[in-house]
Amino acid sequence: MRTHSVAFILAMFVAASGAFGTARITPDVRYPILAMLTLLGIATDLAITSALKRWVRLKLPPVRVAVRTLLFLTCMVLVCWAVARVFEGPRGTPPMFRFVLPVLVFAAVAAAVGRAPTLLRAPLEARARTRPAFVDRLPRPLQSAEIVAIEGEDHYVRVHTSLGRHLLLMRFSDALKELKTLDGLQTHRSWWVARTAVTAVKRGNGRATLRLATGLEAPVSRRYALRLRDRGWY
Repeated sequence: MRTHSVAFILAMFVAASGAFGTARITPDVRYPILAMLTLLGIATDLAITSALKRWVRLKLPPVRVAVRTLLFLTCMVLVCWAVARVFEGPRGTPPMFRFVLPVLVFAAVAAAVGRAPTLLRAPLEARARTRPAFVDRLPRPLQSAEIVAIEGEDHYVRVHTSLGRHLLLMRFSDALKELKTLDGLQTHRSWWVARTAVTAVKRGNGRATLRLATGLEAPVSRRYALRLRDRGWY
């Protein structure tokens, strides 16, 4: 419906601007013709979509889109050529191929503008689906930050982010469960570190320390060192 509405608005813009060679048609004829062509285009699109769903089984979405687009453009070129032939006669009607580019541009612009909100919203929705519930516990200014590490302190969890730190009242084990969707590992009985935050590894006295992007240093206990090595952390 959004795309069809955009198509109608675009048709009125074409009528007002006289684009695609319509300026030579008087306004009292130009506006009704373009409105009629747009309504025919909407009806054609709905008919093709309904026919494909009912009679043609195309399992791959790209194939369905390609077939639907090709049928729609072909039908609309024929419709525009036929309407022009009715009003201008056989001699005054341009060749059929002259209608291909205007129809293609019109349909592409209408589809792009109509689908723009959906395309822009999709990454945000995908991010919201993959974002762990743990992030919602943080203050709003920190919810857009990258979680660098979390540190258990008695009954609290200190969250280190790229924009600052925050102390949460929750168990460290519960925080680990909520961070499972993020690329990180527990490095110590009271530390969890995001893999992308590690910039360097320091070794000494049989132990390792991870230097993080914020300048923070996270300890690695012997219990978790082997797992980190197996995962390629160092």
